[in-house]
Amino acid sequence: VMWACFLVGIAGQIAFLDHDAAFFAGCTFFLYLLIVASFLRVAYYLPRARPFSLFYALCIGLQASIFLVLAVWPRARRIERGLFWVNAVFEAATHWLFVGITATSAAS
Repeated sequence: VMWACFLVGIAGQIAFLDHDAAFFAGCTFFLYLLIVASFLRVAYYLPRARPFSLFYALCIGLQASIFLVLAVWPRARRIERGLFWVNAVFEAATHWLFVGITATSAAS
C-alpha cells in the first residue's frame, strides 16, 4: 500500500513540476510523510535500528514542514527558492550530523 501511495505522490510531483508550486509542494509533503511513516514502522519493529529510524523520522518530519508551509501559505511563494535551499542544506546537515553521532558512539 505504501508503494502505491508513493507512486501517486511521485506522479503528482511530475504532474505539477512546471505548473503549480503549491501542488508540487503538497505532493512532496505527502511523500515526506510516507517516508516518516516508514521510518516509524522500522523503529517499531526493529529495536536495534530504533535510534537511527527515530532520528531520520524527526529530521524528515521537519523537512516535511517546509513543504507544508509552501503548500498552504500563499505568502511563502515569495521565498520558495530560499525554502528549497533551507531544505537542501538541512538534508546535508542531517546526514553529516548522523555520521558524526555514529562515528563518536562507535569510537567509544
